[in-house]
Amino acid sequence: MASYIKSKVQQSLSFLLVLVIAFSVFSGVLFLNPSPSYAYSQDLSGRDFSRANLSGRDFSRADLSGADLSEARLIGADLSVANLSSANLRGADLSEADLSYAKLNRARLVNAKLSDARLSDADLSRANLSSANLRGADLRGADLSRAVADSKTIFPDGFDARGAGVDILPF
Repeated sequence: MASYIKSKVQQSLSFLLVLVIAFSVFSGVLFLNPSPSYAYSQDLSGRDFSRANLSGRDFSRADLSGADLSEARLIGADLSVANLSSANLRGADLSEADLSYAKLNRARLVNAKLSDARLSDADLSRANLSSANLRGADLRGADLSRAVADSKTIFPDGFDARGAGVDILPF
């Protein structure tokens, strides 16, 4: 009787292992070798990524609040739905990055390159956009209330920054 139970338990465990492997293959999650798209879906708040080359990486849904991403290269990176509240993005290159639905409230984007970035429905309230380049950026539905810009900030053609709630500083 004991050997019969033992064989049934082994069969059940083998079947369960097959199910786990099948789930991981069909869902795109490979537990033994995680892909980069899952490697960053974690709490990265307060981390120092200054001057790092993170171009093309997937940071979607990551918590990068308060992180130092100054002068980082994030060209084409996926930062959709990411939390970048109070992050330091001074001088960062976010050209062609996906920042749709991202939280960038109070973020420091001074001298940042955001050309052709997707910022649709992003929260940029109280963000510092001084000298930032947003040429060609998609700002549809973005919250720019009380964001700060200066005369060197470049907005997309036809974009009404003041109408969107941006405070334009005279210097």
